[in-house]
Amino acid sequence: MTWPEIVDLVCKVLRNLVVLAGSVAALFGSIAAWRGVSAWRKQLIGQDAYNLAKRLLTSIFQLEKAIKRFRSPSGPLLDLTEVDTIGAELDSLFLEAQVQWKPEFLAEAKKGLVACTNELRLQVSMFEELSERNRGDQEQEVFKEANRVRYGRVDGKHDDFSAKVEKTVLALAEKLRPHLKI
Repeated sequence: MTWPEIVDLVCKVLRNLVVLAGSVAALFGSIAAWRGVSAWRKQLIGQDAYNLAKRLLTSIFQLEKAIKRFRSPSGPLLDLTEVDTIGAELDSLFLEAQVQWKPEFLAEAKKGLVACTNELRLQVSMFEELSERNRGDQEQEVFKEANRVRYGRVDGKHDDFSAKVEKTVLALAEKLRPHLKI
C-alpha cells in the first residue's frame, strides 16, 4: 500500500467514525428526550393528583369545621347553608377524584361523610319539628336524640356523632395523604 492509499483509507475510516459517533449521539439524544418527556408527563399527572388531594382534604376539613360551628352553642343562629355549600363543593371534587383515581378509591369513606351530613340534617329537622309542639314520652326520646345530634354534649366532651364525623374525616385524610407527597 502506498502512502496516498493509506491516507485515503484513514480518511474513510475517520469519516465513518464521525458518522457513527453522530448516530450514537442522536440515539442517546433520543433516549434522553424520551426520558425527559416521560418524567415531565409523570410530574404533570402527579401534580394534578397532588392538587386534587389538597383541594379535597381542605374541603373535608372545612366541612368538619362547619359541622362543629353549626353544633356549637351559637349554632341556633346558623342554618345548614354553610354545610350544604361545602357539601356541594365536595360532591364536584369527589367526581373529579373518580376521574383521577379508581371510582372505589374514596367511595367507602365518602359514604361515611354523606351519612354524617344526612344524619345531621335529619336530626335537625326532627329537632325543629318536635320543639314546636308538645311531646309524648316516645317523642321525648326522639327529641333527646335529635337534640344530642344537633348540639352535641354540653360538657364539651366528644359525643358519638362528633366521634363518627372525626373518624370519617380521618379515614378520608389517610386515603388522600399519600397523594400529597411529591
